[in-house]
Amino acid sequence: MSRIRSLEELVRNHHRLISNAFRALQDDVTAHERHSRELDPDDEDYQYYVAVVSNDIYDLKMQVEGTLSVWDGSK
Repeated sequence: MSRIRSLEELVRNHHRLISNAFRALQDDVTAHERHSRELDPDDEDYQYYVAVVSNDIYDLKMQVEGTLSVWDGSK
């Protein structure tokens, strides 16, 4: 295996780990939001805050996915 291919494989393996971590984080934030909404459905400050956090996680995930897909040989 060439050194470039082995580097791509290394990045690909970490790319999968990072993607799974982002998915788990988003799932945890969503579960937290659901639970909090049940406790206090009228907490608009929390609803706004959790929406901002979810958006930031999504934006960061998309940026990382785009960058790593270039270096793992998938683009």
